Amino acid sequence: LAAALLGLFGAAPALAIDAAEARGKAETAIRTADGDTGSIQEAIDKAKRNTETPEKRIVAGELLMRTGDYDRAIYVLSQVLERHGRGQVPEPSYADALFLIAETYFKDEQHLAAARHYRELVDKGMQPPYDSYVGRSLSRLVDVSIRTQHTDVLDYVFTKLAQLPPSDASGSLQYARGKAYIARGDLTSARGALTTVAQNSEWIHQASYLQGVVAMK
Repeated sequence: LAAALLGLFGAAPALAIDAAEARGKAETAIRTADGDTGSIQEAIDKAKRNTETPEKRIVAGELLMRTGDYDRAIYVLSQVLERHGRGQVPEPSYADALFLIAETYFKDEQHLAAARHYRELVDKGMQPPYDSYVGRSLSRLVDVSIRTQHTDVLDYVFTKLAQLPPSDASGSLQYARGKAYIARGDLTSARGALTTVAQNSEWIHQASYLQGVVAMK
């Protein structure tokens, strides 16, 4: 900018440039300099975005979700999903991002959008790294069915449960099965499924609560 201004006023005698013209040229030079600064900053920001790992984006997305900033969380996590489509994100990170974006949509009460991502996780079956999310996704789909009154979602859950093993190591699948039976009104089957959740499972507290619901009903 300094060089531009020196060139502007040093190239000819001062009297040769009208005051208004000189001011206009100076303003143009300043705007050009400001524009260049913006372009540089944009390039820096783009470089930072390109060096962010999928894992960092996932952590950022989860933090945004947990603080209730759902729009930004969805935006950040969507970038991970898009990059996976271009082969730039490994399967474990994709599975994490897929579940988190489903959870974000669910918390934002965009239930059918959430269901779409939960279904993708379930459709991938019990193969790693998606297997750890199958039970949790089925459980959420039961919630979606109840909240939206979409019986086809519950039908999908039972179709998938019939294709999956009766249990998994975490207990999430047994819990989801019991929850689905409660939603259908089959309390006897619900009780049977919930009692198979191991006492050392991370799902035992939720299963015990639902057993209480069954007893009340």
